[in-house]
Amino acid sequence: MQSSLQHLSYDLRETAFFPLTGNPAGFHHLLLAELVLQQFPEIVKVVFILSNGKHPDPTKAQAIAAQNIRLQILETAIDEFAAASRSFVAKISENKNFVLRLSPKKAAVATAEFNQNQAVSLYSHVALLHQRQISKNYSAPVKMIAGEDLMQRMKNPQIFSDSDLSGLSEICQFLIAPRVNSTIADSIEGLKGERNVNIEYTEINLKLLPHELLPFLQLSSTQIRKTIQAGHALTCFLTHGASAKITEERLYLDQPASDLPNEWEQACYTLHKKLMREVQLVKSALDVQAKQGNPHTLALVESSTGGCLSAAFAALPGISGHFRESAIVYDQAAKNRLLNSVGEHSAVSGEMALKLARAFREKTGADFVLSETGMAGPMEGVRHSNKQGQCFTALLGPDHADHYFYQSSSFLSKREHQLLFATNALKHLLDRLNH
Repeated sequence: MQSSLQHLSYDLRETAFFPLTGNPAGFHHLLLAELVLQQFPEIVKVVFILSNGKHPDPTKAQAIAAQNIRLQILETAIDEFAAASRSFVAKISENKNFVLRLSPKKAAVATAEFNQNQAVSLYSHVALLHQRQISKNYSAPVKMIAGEDLMQRMKNPQIFSDSDLSGLSEICQFLIAPRVNSTIADSIEGLKGERNVNIEYTEINLKLLPHELLPFLQLSSTQIRKTIQAGHALTCFLTHGASAKITEERLYLDQPASDLPNEWEQACYTLHKKLMREVQLVKSALDVQAKQGNPHTLALVESSTGGCLSAAFAALPGISGHFRESAIVYDQAAKNRLLNSVGEHSAVSGEMALKLARAFREKTGADFVLSETGMAGPMEGVRHSNKQGQCFTALLGPDHADHYFYQSSSFLSKREHQLLFATNALKHLLDRLNH
């Protein structure tokens, strides 16, 4: 433990600690703290331990905003978290009659790492906090809030040494938020098997939050940075004042002289590569169908993808042997014109996708018609739609008609949603062509 590391003395019986980089902090961090206050009445304060930006984790070697700026963003977010006029989460909570407990009185930010010029291990914090209670007349473990991914990082000896893990198992209790479709018990057993250590933990009960707030736990600081780079509003990701601070400081945007892609551009490039891979596979499958004398012509109806599918097919040499025509029916009026009627179904539904496909087959006569309709967003904090990130795809073939549903994270950027929706639609077409 670094001798210059400084922490205040806390009553460990009523305090939980939340180590984070805050690059930047977001609603996902604040809601985890909120859940702890809701679930454990004995805990009266959550102390956020803000990193100096230097990580024991080698995978976290990236550009990080200055520590004083990250501190201001986090403190502003805490101040505004429960104010419905300043916080989208608080506005939703107010509408659901759910009382938020996290406030400046029940939270603090520790900057113990700020005077360090090297990475500070989690055990260094835990050991110092535990040492501060030795002179008192009680003994309690140090309660640390964490996501389940921390258990995976604990398997890496480059991040957590054997001695650190041993020390954590003796004096720390983790309050862990589970990931979707996984169990913390399995992660703990895996850690025990690989590192021979048994971690004391309690699972955070996500169901204590109203259903409308659960999607915000899917947020990540990476996604917030990508949203900034995509040019979208931030008020679905953190409070108004914290959002304004990021905009004022021009955080996470490209450096003026840099030609390197930012995180959002890298993510879109990767998704586009996957889309083009699926398009090439579809073309190959259509080639086979044509050689065998089977139906093979294709038409596309796009809504939320805005031409992603059409552009991907049009970029392939030789695709004219299969690809006949496409239509982009972006708004409801365009859909109604194609259908020659006023839509009876929701614009984002399987029924609408099938109706669009049938109408376009009448127009084009293509053997296969692939249609999609979805809500690509982005979320902007004006309203909370449960259809954000949803897409319905319909596939009309010579002897079948099916529709499919796809749900991605509602917080992705519009371009990411479009590329994911398009790729997912092609997977259904490819499955049908190959069977």
